[in-house]
Amino acid sequence: MLKNHALRILEESLDYDVGFGDLTTELMIPKNQESEAVFIAKEKAIICGIDFVIEFMEKNGLTCTSLVNEGDNVIGPFLKVKGNTKTIITLERTALNF
Repeated sequence: MLKNHALRILEESLDYDVGFGDLTTELMIPKNQESEAVFIAKEKAIICGIDFVIEFMEKNGLTCTSLVNEGDNVIGPFLKVKGNTKTIITLERTALNF
């Protein structure tokens, strides 16, 4: 139940964040470009909700690898994401806000 609620909040946040689209991403990034990205905590952070974020990203066609565990106190890389560059750029803002 909590998982479904968290995923719904992520989807609603994505709709709010992106609205009608990200003009810069649409114009600058080729449609079929693939990339790999690493999410990095630049200061100490306790990882919370990473399973929800991974499921959210995977539902949108990306492949994710967690580099930490839920509840870890980290500084540095914590999530690796692969897939369509436009999708990564669009989803990362919403995911990091969550």
